[in-house]
Amino acid sequence: MQNSAIYRTILHMPHISKHPLGEKARKNLEEKIISLIEKTSSRSRRQVFGELLTKTEKIMLAKRLGIIFLLGKGLSHYQIGKSLRVSLSTVAHFGHLIDRGLYRQSLSWLETGGGENHVLDLLGFLLGPALGTRKSFAKFIEENI
Repeated sequence: MQNSAIYRTILHMPHISKHPLGEKARKNLEEKIISLIEKTSSRSRRQVFGELLTKTEKIMLAKRLGIIFLLGKGLSHYQIGKSLRVSLSTVAHFGHLIDRGLYRQSLSWLETGGGENHVLDLLGFLLGPALGTRKSFAKFIEENI
């Protein structure tokens, strides 16, 4: 890999502390985050997550949701990779995890969380600028598959 490619890869990777949390602290933190999600208004949640998540993290989460959603719709790994601009190995990794029973709740939420158009609108809003398009995500998928 050339230096410029390595630099671009590092630039887009989320950073995490080298000092891991202890199990008790990690569980406590997870409970606080769940409490934030459950006990605050949607406006507050939107503001907090808007402040906390970087552009890269938002794109990463949207792509994960997109991969899970599109795998659930039966699209091929190639179609998903091309549409979301992710590697085939990333799509395959999520496919393997879904086959093992992970992401059941995420798939259910994506399928019923406001309907398919809502999910496609969300993905389009989050991924449109990253994919270089202002089209609806549904239209983008339709044109690129």
